[in-house]
Amino acid sequence: MSDAQNVIIFLFGSIAIGALMRLALKNTSFPYTVAMILVGLTIGSLTHRFQGAQTYTTISHLDPHLMLYIFLPPLIFESAFAMDVHIFKKVFNQILLMAGPGMITGALLTAFQARMMFSYNWSWWTSLMFGSILGATDPVAVVALLKDVGADPKLGTIMEGESLLNDGTAIVVFTLFLELSKGEVYTGGEVVLLFLRVALGGPLFGAFAGKVTVLLLAKVFNDALIEITLTVSASYITFYVAEAWLGVSGVLALVALGLETNLNRAHISPEVEKFLHWFWEMMAYLTNTVIFTLVGVVIAERAFNDVEPQDWFNLLALYIGLTIIRGLAIALLSPLLSRLGYGISWGKGIVITWGGLRGAVGLSLALVVEHDPILHHIDDKIGAKVLFLTAGIVTL
Repeated sequence: MSDAQNVIIFLFGSIAIGALMRLALKNTSFPYTVAMILVGLTIGSLTHRFQGAQTYTTISHLDPHLMLYIFLPPLIFESAFAMDVHIFKKVFNQILLMAGPGMITGALLTAFQARMMFSYNWSWWTSLMFGSILGATDPVAVVALLKDVGADPKLGTIMEGESLLNDGTAIVVFTLFLELSKGEVYTGGEVVLLFLRVALGGPLFGAFAGKVTVLLLAKVFNDALIEITLTVSASYITFYVAEAWLGVSGVLALVALGLETNLNRAHISPEVEKFLHWFWEMMAYLTNTVIFTLVGVVIAERAFNDVEPQDWFNLLALYIGLTIIRGLAIALLSPLLSRLGYGISWGKGIVITWGGLRGAVGLSLALVVEHDPILHHIDDKIGAKVLFLTAGIVTL
């Protein structure tokens, strides 16, 4: 059987198992994404034990950068497109504070913890790269729970909006520190210009792409196939052009694209709008299913070989440290957060701290580190340690 056939079997096998797992977990509080990591760990353990079966997990050796291009557009666009854009505009300054200074503060403190506490002999650049990976939050499960219990939708919007923007910020900072970890040298001026170009150029290009998409949608009436195709094409083309051609943030471009489309949803046919939301929700679900299963496989096949008893202690210490760091970042920003938008009480601050979970974006970045040949040449254990610790935090 060819590699292409094995990839197809893995993809649709994961999706089928995911559907059964979702059914089994329907009346429980056990997180679906954690269950899929465990499924991946089980598959990876079996293929690691029986070498001949590794042909079925060929996809685990796929270039992680290609995986980002495949999996990120559905996740980011769906979140932006489904958001309450009017609340988002009202709380935008709060979100910007948390996703900018808040995320960078968290990444710096996480890097300090990794550098001081772990015995991996990581450089400061490597520690900062690791801190930026864990800066990307994914509070999907928490936001869903808040909706179920009838909590204030403003709080859910703040958490979702922060996740969207700090995913973009985290990837920009991660890319910078990844290059520095590999020996690249930048002046202070180059770093500032790079950050400004990537961080500002992404939203500007995404807003332009959104206006073009809305213009095209306005010319279609009651044709679900065309309207869905336009949004899918727009999301992937926007991300690719932003990243590969313009050198700006593809994630922030997707956020702007999704928000612009969301804001002008009146141009989407009324009969199609609900179906369009269902379609993108399904795309995000399928993407999460494959990513979390794949990460479980990679950990079992490659990362577990280098896991030592000390790593489990480091994981627990990191989890506690991340919770404290997030709470500290929210507390430092609270004088401003409480005066902007709808304000944030201490109770909501605690929920936001608790909701700072990590997810698919952080895992994808960890896979990039694990797959990087230059880092592997510098230290052949960096990738395995980063992947193990990141996946452990996502699971916890």
